[in-house]
Amino acid sequence: MSKASTRTHEAIADDALEFVEYGKNYSCWLAALMTAIGNELDGCAGKDKAAARLSTAKDLASLGAFLAQDCENYLEHHAGNLRRELNRGSAQ
Repeated sequence: MSKASTRTHEAIADDALEFVEYGKNYSCWLAALMTAIGNELDGCAGKDKAAARLSTAKDLASLGAFLAQDCENYLEHHAGNLRRELNRGSAQ
């Protein structure tokens, strides 16, 4: 038997809680990014200043998109693993 098939439901649930905490942290980071974008776009006085702020806001938005996709992929992968473990345990 492989190590994964012998894990208890409690151990799997513990991992699931860890992944929820990971998602919570990512959400906080994304909220901070969105706040930074909003702050960057506030008070765009003057054409040069507005262009610089817009460029920074676009960079921050790209970072936010990357973080969101990374988090989605990470959680989807690990949720699938946990689901398979639970299904294996239920089938035995």
